[in-house]
Amino acid sequence: MWIKLFLVAAACVFGAAADLEVQLEPVSYEELGDWARVAQPLRLRAEEPSGVQYEGPTLEGKLWGQLSLGKATYAMLLGFTEEGEVGLWLSDEGQLTDEDKLSGAHSAEAQYVRWEVELDSITADGEAFPYQLNIVWPEGRGYVFLEGGQPRRGTLQLDGEQYEVVLVDGEITGTYGTDRDFYAVDWTRDGVLHAEPGAHERFGMDEPLTIAERSFLVEEVEEDGTWMSFVLTEYAPPKTPLVPGYEAPGFTFEPFPDGPEISLSDLRGKVVLLDFWATWCVPCMDELPRLRQIYRAFAEEDFEIIGISLDTSGQTLRRVLDEQEVEWPQYFDGGGWETEIAELYRIEATPHLILLDQDGVIQEVNPSLDELPFLIEELLGVSVWDDAPDASAVAAEDVPERVPEESSRRGFIGPVLIAVGIGLAILLLVTGTD
Repeated sequence: MWIKLFLVAAACVFGAAADLEVQLEPVSYEELGDWARVAQPLRLRAEEPSGVQYEGPTLEGKLWGQLSLGKATYAMLLGFTEEGEVGLWLSDEGQLTDEDKLSGAHSAEAQYVRWEVELDSITADGEAFPYQLNIVWPEGRGYVFLEGGQPRRGTLQLDGEQYEVVLVDGEITGTYGTDRDFYAVDWTRDGVLHAEPGAHERFGMDEPLTIAERSFLVEEVEEDGTWMSFVLTEYAPPKTPLVPGYEAPGFTFEPFPDGPEISLSDLRGKVVLLDFWATWCVPCMDELPRLRQIYRAFAEEDFEIIGISLDTSGQTLRRVLDEQEVEWPQYFDGGGWETEIAELYRIEATPHLILLDQDGVIQEVNPSLDELPFLIEELLGVSVWDDAPDASAVAAEDVPERVPEESSRRGFIGPVLIAVGIGLAILLLVTGTD
């Protein structure tokens, strides 16, 4: 009798979990938000590729590239006329003509040109499906940005509940299910997909999704993104939400370079600002004078800043702390992007600010430094900022020296900066020829 009941219960649990297939349909970026639109740099070269010919008006300069969407390959030409006009040609054949020229929109203020295009991506089985892309050329650069991701949305049904699911082609390969693709699930069912980098409802293709005390892994993804399936796996704790209204994860550390041990829980009763930063992060260094000003203005109040440094050099960090008279405690373990507390908070870019109230609950994420003092005052119920020294401007001599070592965004901007230098050299060479 008990064995039968156990088997029935197991069948209910695992049977429901075994058929977690989600049908997916295209959805616009506007419906989802900026997180669903990814960007990848595509380097252009001065050398004309073999097997490709251009037939059209005379161009004073040419930069070539190749775009792949699944098994489809497109030749790309960025051309410049004698009058300074720029055009983009794109074709999956070996010949580029006027019919292959795209219509672009020029932004004088931002100094870039954007082309919107719908191309065919081709799966390994030879099936074609439409794929929308933006191609953006920052003026004067030797590369373009591919903006896309072609998000697809569906509904996961589990135990009578429905959960919104979105799949994104994170690598802009033109197919779905590759390593750097990602998906988002509204597992908190609050009607909002928190899927920004590092957010609790965003998952890599190999990350477990936990709903209702059960964990699932992506089992299969159709190349054209029309469906994906999940399979039950070993239980993994759900990601901690790091958005306003949720308690911040706790941690304990010994301040760098010295000082008594501090626990985040020991600071209950105080408003706390967590500042994830590094000496090599340009905007972090630019913010230091204002943060110092804010810290000193609230020195007599129940307010504290904890700096979490993503530096790898303790010597450099100590020098900057001394030179800039940074008075608040610092966490440092030399791990860079793998710094323990940065990983706990899933930090993907610096600077990153998180403001906690007296109960350790997140109130704001990345507030501007202009609004930050007033948010602190509101939480403390005091008014001291108006009496502080004028914070409307920071003297040039107060801006600290920057220590550039790497990008302020994890694993993306660094390669682009290298491409910028190469691209400028190529462009100068091309436009300087007859």
